[in-house]
Amino acid sequence: MMSTVTVFKEQNLVENDDLTSTEFKAPRCLDFFDMWRFCASARNQFHQYYIYGKFQDCSVYSKALGSCISYKATKSSEDRDVMLKAMKTKEIKFTSSSVWKKRENPHEYWNGKE
Repeated sequence: MMSTVTVFKEQNLVENDDLTSTEFKAPRCLDFFDMWRFCASARNQFHQYYIYGKFQDCSVYSKALGSCISYKATKSSEDRDVMLKAMKTKEIKFTSSSVWKKRENPHEYWNGKE
């Protein structure tokens, strides 16, 4: 079973690098803050470490937040690209897949026999 957390409204992400500032509608900067806050939360980091053995890198969301604020004033393509990258990684997946290998029988040393 896999569930997904999505913060951004449904937006069509265009792969074209020739987007003009009028064609790209930047999401709310608060959305990037919310994604960063959730990513950096103790609950999410504990989950990532427990399941995958490492902490999740949340720098993409903090960079996107700074780029969003900058994009509102400058409309630069570099800021747009940073936001697009963060929007493509917008989903944080929680999996309930098996961590342990399922055995049919107990281990041969289960009862202390050696």
